Amino acid sequence: MRKEEEIQRALKAFAESVQFADKLDRGAVQNHHGDSPKHTTTSAIPKRGPKPPVPVRTSISEHHGSELIELIKWIASDGQLRTDDQIIDEIVPVLGFGRRGARIDRAVRSAIALWRSQS
Repeated sequence: MRKEEEIQRALKAFAESVQFADKLDRGAVQNHHGDSPKHTTTSAIPKRGPKPPVPVRTSISEHHGSELIELIKWIASDGQLRTDDQIIDEIVPVLGFGRRGARIDRAVRSAIALWRSQS
């Protein structure tokens, strides 16, 4: 009956949920589950296994797409949801690069798209 009010309530609840989830990810809030012991959710986050043996190279063009995909899988193995930009931010230092340039961005985005299409 009050469509616009319901839409606004849903949007507000969504925004509050996203803010709360972000705080949980940063460990700024403890996650309480009923009468269970209190703990931070960071302790429940799965740890990554060992980093794939991808050599450090001087240029992104020297990396094979399969190497980038292996690193992306490794980054994603902790179960955390990430945007493409967050994946790129994490992979750049792992690749041994000091900054994120346009060629690195394109190469990693292409590998992310390929990884997602395979999943």
